[in-house]
Amino acid sequence: MISYGPLNEGHWTLLQKVDQSVLFEDARKIGAWTIWTFLIALVLGWMLSYRLSDTIRRPLLQLSRLMAVDGSTSAGSGTEDVTANLGSSPRSIASPATSSAKGSDGPAPVIFNPKDEVGQIGERFLHMMQKNHELYGQVYEALLSRKQAEFRALQAQINPHFLYNTLESLKGMALANGQRDMAEVIGAFGKCFRISLSYGREQISLGQEVEHVSAYVKVQQFRFRNSFEWICEVEEDICEFYVPKLILQPLVENAIYHGLKGRTDRGYIMLSGAKEGDALRLTVSDDGDGIGAERLDDIRKSLEAERGSAIGFGLRNVHERLRHYGPQYGLSVTSESGQYTSVTLLAPLRTE
Repeated sequence: MISYGPLNEGHWTLLQKVDQSVLFEDARKIGAWTIWTFLIALVLGWMLSYRLSDTIRRPLLQLSRLMAVDGSTSAGSGTEDVTANLGSSPRSIASPATSSAKGSDGPAPVIFNPKDEVGQIGERFLHMMQKNHELYGQVYEALLSRKQAEFRALQAQINPHFLYNTLESLKGMALANGQRDMAEVIGAFGKCFRISLSYGREQISLGQEVEHVSAYVKVQQFRFRNSFEWICEVEEDICEFYVPKLILQPLVENAIYHGLKGRTDRGYIMLSGAKEGDALRLTVSDDGDGIGAERLDDIRKSLEAERGSAIGFGLRNVHERLRHYGPQYGLSVTSESGQYTSVTLLAPLRTE
């Protein structure tokens, strides 16, 4: 690049020659610095944005894995493992990816940050997943119990039919030989089996239930040589209502074995029944030894306990079956040591 200009003296012209490389050297340096600064800023910005987006992407991926785990366990695979990994904390769970990465050291829990929105969603999903597996376990146990109950019911249905037919044959033989008392006891015993079967029905009329417990008492009177008197005062107008079957026999059995057994004098067992509002009130009373205050308190607590108790198993079974219809139904026990024991049963009025 050449520039020139005249001088004021001597008629001279001044020429100036400058190399372009020297002239644009600063511009090239500024351009290079600008490009490098842009590239560095671009890399740092990408790393920073990746880091920031990872804080959102990672919880979403964890949540996605959890959904995949929940989907696979819902299909029936790995339920026990996932349920075990849930543990007592609702904030962590082991995922398949972390499990394979940890190898033999055990699965690593997925932890959500409860301070961000995705973390809150993840925590709620963990809580929901834990409840889901708890419900799955309860449903599985219920189905298993149902299958076992059906199998036991099938066995119980085969054996009583055989016994009932055999008892009818024995009753006929006793009548043929003139043993009417023996025939009467065998007939009562067979009636117990017949009503117990009830063609597989769970609900029978109160009249049939009273007939069943009266036949049971007749067998027990024969066994204990008429050491107690049976009094039945159930109003006829309530005998058509339906009740769960076998709710009176355990009460009478308790009265015989815990109230009157071992007595030298004659005892009394009384069954009374009447309609009370929109419910049936049935009471089994005996004049036996009664129940001590401490024992009576234990029996009452066992009736209201959430889990089964070894105390009063028969009473608790009847109580729970009646509570199925509502909390106002069930059993109540009153007793005075050395005088009496009364068990009152409250059942709903059901016409079918």
